[in-house]
Amino acid sequence: MREQQKNREEPVQRFWKILRQEWRVVAVATVLGTLTAGAGTGLMAVSAWLIATAALQPSVAELAVAIVGVRFFGVVRAVLRYLERYISHDAVFRLLGALRVWFYQTLEPLIPGSLPGLERGDLAGRLVADVETLQYFYLRVLFPGLAALLTAAIALAAAAIWGGLGVAVSMLGLFVTAGLLVPYGVWSWSRREGIAWAQTRDYFRTVLADTLEGIGELALADAQPAQLLRLCQAEEEMQQAQRRLRQGTFRGTACSRIALDITVIGLIFFCIPLVRTGDLPGVWLPVTALAVQSLTEILLPLAQSAHYLAQSRLALARLFGIGYAGPEGTVKNCPLTAGVAAVPVINSAGPVLPVIATLRQQESALPALQVINLCFRYRQTGALVLEPVTFSLAAGQRLTIVGPSGAGKSTLAGLLTGLLKPLSGTIYLNGVDMLREEPERLRSQWGVLPQDPYVFDASVEDNIRLARPDADERELRQALTAAGLDDWWQQLPQGLGTRIGQNGLAVSGGERQRLGLARVLLKNAPFLLLDEPAAGLDALTRRLVAENWRQAMEGKTVVTITHRLTDLAATDEVLVLARGRLTGMGQWSCLLRRNDIVGRMWEAQRDAIDSPSEI
Repeated sequence: MREQQKNREEPVQRFWKILRQEWRVVAVATVLGTLTAGAGTGLMAVSAWLIATAALQPSVAELAVAIVGVRFFGVVRAVLRYLERYISHDAVFRLLGALRVWFYQTLEPLIPGSLPGLERGDLAGRLVADVETLQYFYLRVLFPGLAALLTAAIALAAAAIWGGLGVAVSMLGLFVTAGLLVPYGVWSWSRREGIAWAQTRDYFRTVLADTLEGIGELALADAQPAQLLRLCQAEEEMQQAQRRLRQGTFRGTACSRIALDITVIGLIFFCIPLVRTGDLPGVWLPVTALAVQSLTEILLPLAQSAHYLAQSRLALARLFGIGYAGPEGTVKNCPLTAGVAAVPVINSAGPVLPVIATLRQQESALPALQVINLCFRYRQTGALVLEPVTFSLAAGQRLTIVGPSGAGKSTLAGLLTGLLKPLSGTIYLNGVDMLREEPERLRSQWGVLPQDPYVFDASVEDNIRLARPDADERELRQALTAAGLDDWWQQLPQGLGTRIGQNGLAVSGGERQRLGLARVLLKNAPFLLLDEPAAGLDALTRRLVAENWRQAMEGKTVVTITHRLTDLAATDEVLVLARGRLTGMGQWSCLLRRNDIVGRMWEAQRDAIDSPSEI
């Protein structure tokens, strides 16, 4: 019970811990904000006294002090406001920097498979917009709220001393109405409408990301008008939700203004009899009215503070929701996102589904790669995408994973390389349980070539050095040669310094694939995972670079995913998946005779080669 309570409190504690790093600055900004409000009140009061007294045509000497006071309060108010804004914004930038670092450190181990429920636009929104929203918590909620609280205490004390109980009660009613009741109403409205606005905003960003990234496919399919209509509809829904959200702030500001005006009018009527009886000098009537009116600077922003408080709470819930996401994308133990059920986890030590494959372990040495009862699913209520899989691979061996589309090959690859978190099971690399280690250590052991490697808008050299920035020139050129790019980069206008465009727009698909392979080879990791390494290469190019690949991978443990059964001659082991199940493992020649799935795939590919006109 104590551990559960500790987990629930941890997100909020972490947030306040980040805030406490700048508590001195927060205190200074609060004091400066209060002094600024006091200077504004003094400026209004002295100006009112000066104008009212000057109407009685006294000597200039009687007005000299008031004239100096107006200048003093005017200059001091400007200086204090500048210092308060400078100090508070500097603190906010540092606090947001610390929050961004924490969020990235939380997000990095989860990318990309641990949060399958998040769209790209939604994730980008949390990374950018939600973090940016928290700046308003400091600037529009925390600092104004603390300054208003301190100013209210001083104002009530001054009202009780100067005006007596009646004035103090009027001021208390003003502060309760404009400082508590109205902000609470705005907060309730913003909390309810803010969720709808966040959802429409995330949907708009997702549609926009799809439109920009898929612009080529949309043009080929002549689907731009329909996609643009969808984008416009999403933008209109977002704007409508934003207008509804702003209505609460406008109404709250109007209510605060009405409460302030009613208080000013009430104080005027309260002071008029005192002026008639001579208990209060007549010049103090406008001084009282304008001094109270100057509280506008403190009270009116509180309605907006309540609005930003609700938005900050929502942003915190979304940020900490990612930090407390389970292996299937559900949120656990986060008080800001309460109500989401935890994900039941299968105990790997308990009973599992029957394993079809037989283990082919080396008796003389510990397997370099050993997978035991590995299973996975993306959704809490969904079926298993990968049922318990067990196999092992000796050091230096080559394993090829085959199977029809949707069999679970990419899922297994993501689990092996740490991009996905298994529901149960263990992964041993050289005898070390990698699931008990940091995700970075697991990923550092693998050199991964995805099916469609991403190429950055940078030079050829920068794209390859991404795998190992400290590699020397000789190692860089060896990786390029092994990937079959030696002649290609030498013909570029600026050689290795040639920029190749965003996502490799200036290169072909095969060249992009070989750039990804060169990046993998430069990393020089002990384990390699290659997803369709020959994709985009014609038969002649594939044959020319095949020997270079084998030499560069000599001594490494290699796992390959492929649909081309004609490339299995040089592999040591073949693992067959179908619908998330391991249906066979062994040598290629043996599986070709005994495994039905392999037999059907072989027949289909052989028929396609014999009948090219049907392709």
